[in-house]
Amino acid sequence: MNYNYLIICLIMIGFDILTGWIKAIYQGDFKSSAMRHGLLAKVAEMLILFLMYIFEYMLPLLNIDLGLPLVAIVGTYIVIMELSSVIENIGTINPALGVKLSSIFADFIN
Repeated sequence: MNYNYLIICLIMIGFDILTGWIKAIYQGDFKSSAMRHGLLAKVAEMLILFLMYIFEYMLPLLNIDLGLPLVAIVGTYIVIMELSSVIENIGTINPALGVKLSSIFADFIN
């Protein structure tokens, strides 16, 4: 099985957590309850990705072919979501850089 999506998602989640911490410190708004909520959301993302790995492994054993790359779809969604959050966090810390990154990201999506 290819674990590249898992590794990339973990890296992006790490960047989001790191930039979120920096943003909270920058704003003077570091709260353990907000961090706990965010970390639980990240755990849920990883659980969904693991579930897709299990489905992709198990469905062929049951002679079921969905014809969809479940891990790729969910992994790509998570990476885009995390990238968007990282850009948002950076934009709060450094608005000029955030505007530039947002425009690059918008051009990439379009």
